[in-house]
Amino acid sequence: MAKSWEKEKGYAVDGLSGHGWTTRISWFLGVIFAIVGVIGELMDTTLALTSMSWYLLSIAAFASGIVNVVPWAIGLYLHAKEAKK
Repeated sequence: MAKSWEKEKGYAVDGLSGHGWTTRISWFLGVIFAIVGVIGELMDTTLALTSMSWYLLSIAAFASGIVNVVPWAIGLYLHAKEAKK
């Protein structure tokens, strides 16, 4: 059964565990893709893809990392807003 914000207040802070790993992996992949894009641009060669493709992959990886954290951030905000009442 899914944990709810009202029943377990500590879950608001610790609730990132499952999505946290996928977010970290997405951010690390984004950094790696950006570095490969910069290296390809500096060497003026194509490293399996063009430099622009590596940059686009980097942006997509960063965006997917943000998407994983948005529900947790909204839940934490709503929990803090409820605690102020």
